[in-house]
Amino acid sequence: MINKTTRLHLTIIFFISILSSFILSLGFYLFAPKTLETHFPHGSNEVLERNYDGPIYVVLSEALYDQKKLESIGFNKLNPSYYANHFPLLPILIRLGHEITGLNSYLILIIISWFSAGLSACVFYLLVKKRRFSKQPFLLSFLYLFLPPRWLAVRSVGGTEGLFNLLVLLSLYFWYEKKYLLVSFLLILIVLTRPPGIIIFLSFTLISLYQWHKSTDKISFFRKLVKERWSLITAPLALAGLFYFFKIKFGSFWAYFQTGTGTNIHLRLIPFATVLDYNTPMAEGFLFLLAIFSIGIYLLWKQNLKTLAIFSLPYLIFQFFMTVDDIYRYIILIAPFCLIIGYQKLTQYKVFKYFFILFLIGTYIYTFSLLPRRMFHYWDYAVLRLLTN
Repeated sequence: MINKTTRLHLTIIFFISILSSFILSLGFYLFAPKTLETHFPHGSNEVLERNYDGPIYVVLSEALYDQKKLESIGFNKLNPSYYANHFPLLPILIRLGHEITGLNSYLILIIISWFSAGLSACVFYLLVKKRRFSKQPFLLSFLYLFLPPRWLAVRSVGGTEGLFNLLVLLSLYFWYEKKYLLVSFLLILIVLTRPPGIIIFLSFTLISLYQWHKSTDKISFFRKLVKERWSLITAPLALAGLFYFFKIKFGSFWAYFQTGTGTNIHLRLIPFATVLDYNTPMAEGFLFLLAIFSIGIYLLWKQNLKTLAIFSLPYLIFQFFMTVDDIYRYIILIAPFCLIIGYQKLTQYKVFKYFFILFLIGTYIYTFSLLPRRMFHYWDYAVLRLLTN
């Protein structure tokens, strides 16, 4: 049972999550027309609506991967096969929300993003509290809302990150509860939300292998694993089913890897791929980021939180081989474990709260500067908005 204190903490955490995004939205409403060179005919809040990749999911909620509809919409002159890069769970939720409520699809998208992010913070709180990862679950959950800085940006605009984090945290929560059928169902949803979702299946597989390795009777334990966790295999099967769906819609089982303008393989066979491909002053930041997260996994292991460390490891390893200039966004998923729980001892210092206040101010300045630079062209957005009214 959830006691009164826990309910209060969950309510406050969810409220702070919504409020923090609302403050960002209010900032654009009050100051964007005066401080930015961009004109916003539909109101300055379209900064949130026009941001990558929100409009893509709105298009998919209208067309549902139908090539003819995608071509007729013609959003941003994108080849129809490009939409295979974006998985269907969020578009389906937008479509359902629009059909049920009659609200504009963009508004439904923002609501899903804000609410799923808030709920993910609540699940994180319950996970930390119930598993006793920390004596300060409320404080860590507050930090979760703002670490890393990019998290505030992506959870405040329309996108999959909030939903993805929610589903992954739920799967981890129920993993500890040993409710593996429910974990398998969540894994299917995770795989259908974002392409990196299949890595979560690898994480749970690696945890199972570690537990098998540490067992004394390996044959009996293996039988137990097969009996209890056989349903996890539905995750790669779901991905195969999605690729077959893309074959029907776009004519190729491998449509995800064929954007129509090149390939969509963001992995290389050598480590530090992002540093090699984007060898700019920004690459130094990538190195620091990978180092900080790697140390975070080590700290989890030293705290005897080995399941969290193993869970985070495959996702971090993939970041070493990723070749994208936006690794800050891709690595958000494991930040609650590597950054917040891993480095939680830093919160014991009295000076921490003063540094965090400065950090919070800097986060809002960074986000306010970043989002207007990551918008789709206005005319594409305007036409799409007319179609979704």
